[in-house]
Amino acid sequence: MGIKIPVVELFGNTIQGEGALVGTPAVFVRVFGCNLNCRGFGMPKGELSNEADEIIASPEFAAAKELKDLPLAKTGCDSYPAIHPACMRFCKMYTPDELADEILKASNFKPRLVVFTGGEPLLRQKDLAEVISVLYNTYHFHDFMFETNGTLGWNQHWLTENAPHDFNLWFSISPKLSTSGNPRTLAINRDAVHSLLETSPDKTYLKFVADENTPVDEIVNTVAHFQFGTVYTIPVYLMPEGGVLDERSRKNAQYVADLCWKLGYRFSPREHLTVYGNAWAK
Repeated sequence: MGIKIPVVELFGNTIQGEGALVGTPAVFVRVFGCNLNCRGFGMPKGELSNEADEIIASPEFAAAKELKDLPLAKTGCDSYPAIHPACMRFCKMYTPDELADEILKASNFKPRLVVFTGGEPLLRQKDLAEVISVLYNTYHFHDFMFETNGTLGWNQHWLTENAPHDFNLWFSISPKLSTSGNPRTLAINRDAVHSLLETSPDKTYLKFVADENTPVDEIVNTVAHFQFGTVYTIPVYLMPEGGVLDERSRKNAQYVADLCWKLGYRFSPREHLTVYGNAWAK
């Protein structure tokens, strides 16, 4: 039957709202599976969220027929449908050719930025490299991005034989700090980040989600850990935490902007929230 790629969400008619390509028309592909479990987000220091498990055990989850029927999580991983095994029933399974066709349809048959997110999409990099090859060679797409936690490197051989290297391959790396609930030994991988930088030295950057509870010294130390002398200087973005636009998020955005000024990092908005709100794909 060949390989099948589990996809939680696939949608176009949107923009990339974060990081270096903010405002770019894009198609998003949320791939199922992750090698981390970020249960610490939104929780008091040292505590872990059980919200996803509570949602999974609820009558609302049992009755849900589509992803859009699921409640959003306010704590822990906000993309829990991409990591919780019980949510596999909401996935659609595609061969690389089928997924490329679906991306083409979602793009309105025009080459767009294709963003692979998750979960952790680099777990499926060999299969997704085949999708990239089809989109490049058959449909003339040139721009691809992986939103990754930075724990997995990129095997450049996946694309060497299938597509020339005159397309743009971006890596948006969001390292998970102690506030995620993951141990640093698991969440921070210098060799993996170095691999991504070697693959796309001018299209790879770090992006940290931050609020007043985020340990600034940990961000600074992690950034220093990922600097590789004079060979690569990796850009750093800070993005305000929060999926709801309210007074708290406005104040937090100002706090993060001030922190960027202090540290010399770049500010990333969350423009998809401003335009579309926080919701699963319809």
